[in-house]
Amino acid sequence: MDDNNKKDIKVLAETFEQAFNEILPPSLSVSDYLDLMDYYSGFGMVFEAELCRHFAEKTDPENPEVRLTQAHWYADEGNWSEASNCLALSGFSGYDSLLFKVEQQVRCAQPHVAARLAYSALPSSLEVTDYDFLYDCSELFFDYGYALYALFLLSKISNDYVDYAQVQALMVECYAAVCHYPRVKAMLNDMIDKCPFDETLWIRLATCQYRMGRYDECDDSCEYALAITDTDGEAQKLKNYAKFDADAVDVFSNEGVTQAYLQQDFTACMVYAGKCYEAGRYDAAAELYRRAGYFCPRGHRERERIVHRLALCLIHLGQYSSANHQLLSLFVLTGSAWNAFYDAAQILFERGDFGYGVTLLKFPVRYGEVVGNRLEQLTLLLHHYECYSVAESLWGHIFKHADKISSSYQRYLDIAAGKVEPKDAHI
Repeated sequence: MDDNNKKDIKVLAETFEQAFNEILPPSLSVSDYLDLMDYYSGFGMVFEAELCRHFAEKTDPENPEVRLTQAHWYADEGNWSEASNCLALSGFSGYDSLLFKVEQQVRCAQPHVAARLAYSALPSSLEVTDYDFLYDCSELFFDYGYALYALFLLSKISNDYVDYAQVQALMVECYAAVCHYPRVKAMLNDMIDKCPFDETLWIRLATCQYRMGRYDECDDSCEYALAITDTDGEAQKLKNYAKFDADAVDVFSNEGVTQAYLQQDFTACMVYAGKCYEAGRYDAAAELYRRAGYFCPRGHRERERIVHRLALCLIHLGQYSSANHQLLSLFVLTGSAWNAFYDAAQILFERGDFGYGVTLLKFPVRYGEVVGNRLEQLTLLLHHYECYSVAESLWGHIFKHADKISSSYQRYLDIAAGKVEPKDAHI
């Protein structure tokens, strides 16, 4: 683009922004806009949510709720100075202010400090506002992966709390996140006894049963959910997962796979690919992982796992060149591909192909990834498969950094030292 075009686009942008700012928002209250923002956010409709936030700010920029919303938005962006400024301007204090301090500690990976902050602020006798705060904190901990801390805070909420059904739902998610499936199943059965026509509870129970490997029970729960309704198709999807036979002659004619293709559902493709991989159907698994990559949105975090698993399929199929390209793409995408190279090398060593396995392991060494405990992982891998002479350059790298390896690994180094002449050469 030449300078004239650059100037034109700037003028165009200014014209657009001016016109956009002059748009009169619909005649809704600030409260309505913020409710709509939460509604759209819940469905992942980012543009619509942002538009509602913009209209709320335009309608009443000084409104305390608007200021508080801005504070949360800046916090989500990592701009804590601006978030603190908006919080101060909102005039809110108490739990609203404390929630920010709790999140700051959670983001600093200090959940114990955050939990202590939250718990120590509670009065001796808890009321609805205290339970609201505990629930908000629990959601926050869960969003950052600290499910056990979330459960600790949730356990302090009385079952008389007006929104206790939400508390139970979050507890179920937390227990499921840490794979405490018997507890999840017991809780869901209790919740279903009280509300037998809630299809979401049946779907959650089916999900739990599926993860426990109880496919017949999963199928039964899906049938109950389908008899009520299946708004988003989750019950049918789980039913298809439970019935999928990876040993079938033609897995691609399976109803679940057909539906996954029609709905362009990359997560379903990944599930079926994983089942085929476990059954040793690497050709089918590779095709399903490719289809998952085709449907997966650009930039999605699952892209890395798709490529990783596809590379392993290709290794099993003996398509080393194609696998190598996939493995290298992981490094380009993420800056780190040690786990994928390690898994691929292990498969090759199991097949007795030590030469190519060592060749693959040289890549992460060359990229500076084999440091710290990865040196110990590499040591154990080579020792376990008695890979010595063919891996002299790798042992050279290990010996060069022997001072970084735990003394408990010294015996493995001593064994290797008697079997190889380590090459301190370019890897």
